[in-house]
Amino acid sequence: MSSFEFLALCWSASLIAVYLFRHYNKNQNPLPPGPWSLPWIGNIRYLISRPDWITYTVWYRKYESDIVHLNVAGNSLIILNTLEAATELLERRPGIYSIDRPKLRMLNDLWKWSFISMPYGAEWKAQRNLFINMFNANNPDQHEPRELKSTRLFLLRLHRSSENLDQLILKMAGSIILSVVYGFDVSAVQDSVHIDHAEQVAEGFVQTFLPGSFLVDYIPWLRYVPSWVPGASFQRRAQVWKEHTQKLLNGLCEAMKNYTVSGMSLESCFVSRCLRKLGSDPNEEQLIKHTAGSMYIAGTDTTVTTLRTFFLVMMKYPEYQIKAQRELDHVVGSDRLPNFGDRDSLPYVQAIVYEIIRWQPVAPTGLPRLSSKEDVYNGYRISEGSIVIANIWAMMHDEKNFVDPYTFCPDRYIRADGHFNDDVLKSTVGFGFGRRICPGRHMALSAIWIAIASILSVFDISKAVDGNGKIIEPSMEYITTSLQK
Repeated sequence: MSSFEFLALCWSASLIAVYLFRHYNKNQNPLPPGPWSLPWIGNIRYLISRPDWITYTVWYRKYESDIVHLNVAGNSLIILNTLEAATELLERRPGIYSIDRPKLRMLNDLWKWSFISMPYGAEWKAQRNLFINMFNANNPDQHEPRELKSTRLFLLRLHRSSENLDQLILKMAGSIILSVVYGFDVSAVQDSVHIDHAEQVAEGFVQTFLPGSFLVDYIPWLRYVPSWVPGASFQRRAQVWKEHTQKLLNGLCEAMKNYTVSGMSLESCFVSRCLRKLGSDPNEEQLIKHTAGSMYIAGTDTTVTTLRTFFLVMMKYPEYQIKAQRELDHVVGSDRLPNFGDRDSLPYVQAIVYEIIRWQPVAPTGLPRLSSKEDVYNGYRISEGSIVIANIWAMMHDEKNFVDPYTFCPDRYIRADGHFNDDVLKSTVGFGFGRRICPGRHMALSAIWIAIASILSVFDISKAVDGNGKIIEPSMEYITTSLQK
C-alpha cells in the first residue's frame, strides 16, 4: 500500500469514526456545562490549581446551571450547586446516588473499615443500623449530660489559660466523644493521648474525602511511586494516618478492657450498650469497634471547626455577641450557667449557631457520592460511575435562599416578634442528604449549642492587642484542604 493510499484510508476511517460518534450521540442528552476540557487528561489542570467550593460556585454562576461537569482523566465529576438539584438527586433518587462512594484510592485504602466511606451492602447496613438503634436521637440523655460536664470543664480551663484556645476546644470535643462512645469520664480524658490520635485521623479523614486532594485518586499507577520521590508525599501522609487510625481504634478498646480489669467503672455508653446487646463474639466486637471509630472521627471535627469560627466572628462582630449576652442575662440571669432546658428560650443563641454553620459550613462540598447508573437531570446526562459532589457552600451562599449571603448576620433567623424563624433554610443541609445524612447530627448541634451559650454567658470575646496596645485585626482567612500530589 502506497503512502497516499494509507493516508486516504486513515482519513476515511477518521470521517467514519466522527460520523458514527455523532450519529450515536445525537439522540443522547448532553453532559452538563463546565470548563473546557483537554484531550486525554480532561480538566486535571484544575486539580493541580487546587479547586474548591469557591471555584465550583464561580462555575455555577458562569454557566448558569444547577449542575456542572468536569472530566478528570476520563472520570466524570458532577457538582450539584443548588438545594433543588441536591434534593432531587440525593434524596429522591436514592437507588442511584446513595448506593456507593467513589473509588478513590486514598479514601478506600484508609477508611474502608468505616461505614461513612463504604458502598451500600451488608456491612454498611450493619454499622449504620447499629449506630441508629443504639444511639437514639430521641434520647438526649445519652449525650447531653456529658456535653454539659465537658463544657463546664472547658470554661474553667479557658479561664486559667486562654492562650491555648485551639487545644482546649479540641480536648473538649474529644472528651465528649470519648465519654459518649466509650464511657470514659470527661474530666479524666481531657489530656488523653487518644485525642491526639483523633486529631491526626480527622485531618486525614477530611482531606481524603475531598475529590481532587490527591492525584493518585484519578491516576492509580501513582501508588507505585516510592515515597521518597518528589511529589509523592501522599505516600508518607497515608502511612502516618494509617498508624494513628490503628492506634485510635485498638487503643480505645484496650483502654476500656484495662478499666474493666482494674475494677474501675465506666459510664453507660455506646460501646457498652452494644456489647450487652450483641455479646462478645469477635465478629460483633469488630463491628462495634469500627462503628464507634466512625462516630469518633466524624463527631470531633464538626464541633472543633464550628467553635473556632464562633470565636472568630464574635471578635469580628461584637454587636451580635452583645445581643446574645443580653438574651442570656434576661433568660438565665447571673446566678447559674445555661443548660439544655433553656434552649427554646434562647432563640438568638440558636440563630448564632445556625448562622455560623451556614456562613462557614464544616464540609463545604459534603461527602462525595457515586452514580450507580446513567441518569438525566434538567435535560443533562449524568454518566454511570460519575463522582457527585453537593456544593453545600453554594447552597448556603445563594441569593435565592439568603439575602446578602456572604455577610455574617444571625438576625436573618429572627422574626420581627423575636422568635426563631423556622422558614429560613436549615443548617442541617450541611450534614448531608437522604440515606447518607449524618446520623449523629443531633449530638453535634447540641454540643455546639451548649458550648456557645455557656461561653457567651461567662466571657467577653474581644480582639487581641500587641505589645504596644494596638488592636490586632483577625485576617478572616481560612486554610482549606490542600492538594497532596
